[in-house]
Amino acid sequence: MTSEPMRQLGPRFAVVSAVGPSDREVDRVRDLIDSLEAFEPGNYHFVLVDDDQGTSRFTNVVPKCLRDRYVEIKNPRRGQGGGWAAGCAVAVFAGLNELLRRRIPFNFAMKLDTDALVIRPFAEKISAQFAASSRIGMIGTVRDANLEEQTLEAVKPLGRVLDKLLKQFTIWRNTPLGGPAVQIALWGRYRLMRDTIREAFINGFRVGEHCYGGGYALSRPCVEALAARGLVSKPRIWLSTPLVEDFLVSLCVKSVDFGLKDLSGEGEPFAIRYLGLPDTPENLIARGHSIIHSVKDCEAQALKEAELRAFFRQIRTQAALT
Repeated sequence: MTSEPMRQLGPRFAVVSAVGPSDREVDRVRDLIDSLEAFEPGNYHFVLVDDDQGTSRFTNVVPKCLRDRYVEIKNPRRGQGGGWAAGCAVAVFAGLNELLRRRIPFNFAMKLDTDALVIRPFAEKISAQFAASSRIGMIGTVRDANLEEQTLEAVKPLGRVLDKLLKQFTIWRNTPLGGPAVQIALWGRYRLMRDTIREAFINGFRVGEHCYGGGYALSRPCVEALAARGLVSKPRIWLSTPLVEDFLVSLCVKSVDFGLKDLSGEGEPFAIRYLGLPDTPENLIARGHSIIHSVKDCEAQALKEAELRAFFRQIRTQAALT
């Protein structure tokens, strides 16, 4: 009799989740973890980066089965900069740094927003994609810089910001940190930002190219390369810029010579959109997706957040009974 292949024991990936200060985030975190436990039980570590600087709000949220794989830290932005722009990137980099600092084992790191949900297993598919190409560092739903919808006018503001950050010397009249700033890129944080942007363009980066930030995966070698560049241990350097998290992390990935890969087709894990879900709940399930975003209330979305969460919670319950 031929035995079944032995399942790999222990966590295979890590989740980093940037959590905002809203009281609603507590229930969102609970639902996100519940969805992970339904489809990837025991396969992950969870790093929660809380933007609320007070005492932990999640003591009663984390299930017992996860507590030895759960880490909670505060967002080192400490209320400075844009919370859901560069401030969110600070949280992601800080979470990745915590994984490396604690020597937590992982094959890839998954960034998940609290308005994302897991609706099917995904670890095997993502691991296989990273194993197939050592130069792919980031997988998700990619917004390609070549898409027709990405007009020149749409990317001009980003281009102007990057052009200014590439200068040796310039003055910012106002920054997200408040007030003016003098940029001298011969040393320090402006030098690191300038070198990072320049290397990204050398490696083929195009303005507007990025993985949508609701959920994406980073390979272990890519995370280590970002750390070697000093980008995860110094996450606050970007706080003075108006760059948003998903664009910023994608740029950093390209700067260390790793590529982005879209994995959002039929039967592939990601179904991520900035506002609302990219399809109806029924179609997302039928298409075989695993990670969806966003379930938050959205004018273009017929169902409310509470209804969407209830729908997918019922799907999880049914899956557990079969």
